[in-house]
Amino acid sequence: MQKGSLLIRTYVANMLAPVSGVRVTVTEDNGNGEEIIAFRLTDENGKTDIIDIEAPDMELSLNQDNREKPFKNINVKVEKEGFVIFVIRNVQVFANRLSEQNVGMIPLPEKSEYDEFSNTYTVTPQNL
Repeated sequence: MQKGSLLIRTYVANMLAPVSGVRVTVTEDNGNGEEIIAFRLTDENGKTDIIDIEAPDMELSLNQDNREKPFKNINVKVEKEGFVIFVIRNVQVFANRLSEQNVGMIPLPEKSEYDEFSNTYTVTPQNL
């Protein structure tokens, strides 16, 4: 196994203003449920620090007969009070590459409960 890396960037949707203090949880499905890989908070620029993640060897993408995918699927959950919770499933991390996941945070309507609104997105696999 090699290592890839992931950077999460959060901003207020339609404004591109960074959102700091967003709780970011990175997990993977280990067959028996989800296992936490990393937990981070975004900085004043709305970014996490770079998260290293084990990923399959890049050479897997060169063999058309290979049925193993040349990337690791992980899940990302972003949450902060006052904003809709987002879960992004199957984010693809490749070895020796920096993957960036941008998340447009949506402010909650007034008088809404923090966990009342959430969105889940699933990334479709790349056709390699």
